[in-house]
Amino acid sequence: MKIENQKEYLKAISNFEDKYISDFNVAKDDAVNLELFYTNIFNSYNGRMNTLQNNYPINAVKFFIQEWIFNNNSKSNFKSEFEIIELFCKKNKCDFEKLALAMAELAAIQKVFKRVIQEKEKQFELNEGTTEKIENEENIFCKSMPLEVPIKHFKVLTERKSKNGKPFLSTDQFNSFIDKAFKGKQNLKKERFNLANREKLFIVKRFYQFYLLATNTEQGYENTLQSKPKYIKLLSDNFTNWNYESLKHNFGNKVKPEW
Repeated sequence: MKIENQKEYLKAISNFEDKYISDFNVAKDDAVNLELFYTNIFNSYNGRMNTLQNNYPINAVKFFIQEWIFNNNSKSNFKSEFEIIELFCKKNKCDFEKLALAMAELAAIQKVFKRVIQEKEKQFELNEGTTEKIENEENIFCKSMPLEVPIKHFKVLTERKSKNGKPFLSTDQFNSFIDKAFKGKQNLKKERFNLANREKLFIVKRFYQFYLLATNTEQGYENTLQSKPKYIKLLSDNFTNWNYESLKHNFGNKVKPEW
């Protein structure tokens, strides 16, 4: 990629940005756990930015640009960022082509980084907002259990993906489930899991794990040993295509994959 003027410099930034966005979207489609995915993406971006800044005098260039603009701010002396970078390279005998490309890539990563942060915040803001507002809300399903417990336990349904590449529940579906099952809003419709073939028992496993969590003697959320039907109905009463009678015989940890 040859850069010979300001227009081509901006085009280089745009090309790098398009590449990083494309790579991000492909990687996101393949991700199983979105929270871990975003952590890995941020680490990758930070690593690449550090590499660029360590291998090229980028910080010195930025200081040179600021200083040059401050000392030459008249219209007659105006120069583009591209031209100021050229001046820096001539003065410091740097390889302009490589430095310009490095700065273009860094600028692109910084733009994409901000965009990805905004996407992540949007991705999780409903769940986080729900968690923040529940301190004084009662868990109708199990009154001794703080509402944040089921929210944290089942949130993984929005983060893990089915074999068909989509999350088991969208954020809106998840929030509707919490409202219906745990806040007592029975007028809400049943939701439907996004499932591929042979994934039903994987969903059952998560609800069975919630039953174990609730009946664990250390937690003491349930004061009876006869509460299993209630936790089976948590699944059958709030989601379509689930039958209580069938679930009674399959309610357990019957698959190897872990949540």
